Amino acid sequence: MRNRGAHGAENVKITFTVLEGKRTVEESIEVAFLTNSGTSQGELVTRYDLAAHTMEARGSTFETP
Repeated sequence: MRNRGAHGAENVKITFTVLEGKRTVEESIEVAFLTNSGTSQGELVTRYDLAAHTMEARGSTFETP
């Protein structure tokens, strides 16, 4: 995840969704703080085989400090 904005962001919510076809089988939310032009790395642990499922990630919300 990378903050490309000119300001820092906090309480950044990234939603990870694991899909089986069009059906959601797992959903996880990561909350992070990102300085301006900062990056953050993370790891998603799931019980599903991602070779047989689809994973999507999207930014949900954020706040500026």
